[in-house]
Amino acid sequence: MSITISVLNFQGKEVIDACFEAILAQDLPKGYELQLVDNASTDGSGKYAFEKYPIPSMIEADNKYQFITGLNDSFRYAKHEHVLFVTNDVEMQHGSIERLFQLSEKYPHAIIQPTFLWPDLSIQNAGMNWVWPAYGIADRHQGEFGSFSETPI
Repeated sequence: MSITISVLNFQGKEVIDACFEAILAQDLPKGYELQLVDNASTDGSGKYAFEKYPIPSMIEADNKYQFITGLNDSFRYAKHEHVLFVTNDVEMQHGSIERLFQLSEKYPHAIIQPTFLWPDLSIQNAGMNWVWPAYGIADRHQGEFGSFSETPI
């Protein structure tokens, strides 16, 4: 499987190192692509990350208020079958990308979202993921880590 990992950055000077270090600590598949979309940052974080990490190119979005524009730009330039969008304040736990790949093999037509945790490791209520056409995958947010259920929609 191939993957483009796209980091959307805005004013990320305080968090960008932890984000990229957590991504690069993953067991990444051969030929992965790392993207940086800088959403009009003025703190130098986009240029800093581009120079420090193995990012072949940086997409410079011109509107800090249009989060979705940055995601669309990223998707437009992605070179791989799978695209993982990561905001600059996310620190992925080891094994996250591998687990997302496992789910994408089981549900090939799905939009898959990881469970988001607060710094104290409690689960953020981030919503629901949908598998088209007949099932949703929903984290029930009951404090358990790494579990999900398949729910008909």
